[in-house]
Amino acid sequence: MGCVYVCAGSELAQGTGLLANSIAMLGSSEENTTLARVLAQLAEVEEHCDNVFVGEADADFFILAELVREYVGLVQAVKVCVVSLFLLVAGW
Repeated sequence: MGCVYVCAGSELAQGTGLLANSIAMLGSSEENTTLARVLAQLAEVEEHCDNVFVGEADADFFILAELVREYVGLVQAVKVCVVSLFLLVAGW
């Protein structure tokens, strides 16, 4: 579930970046100066959203990686306990 969430965030960031670039190119080719200015402002907003989405996707990835690391640590602790229990029972 977490990986899907992180991947979706990355894809959202990529899509938003592509949209910002497309809007910027459209604005640069527009002859109407008012429309070109508005498209340039929209492209800036989309670029800002792209940066925010990239940051969120990175943060989500690191949170997921930390969670996996903690689960691995828990599994290792249980493994040590089980091995100790087997050694104790074998010594009887």
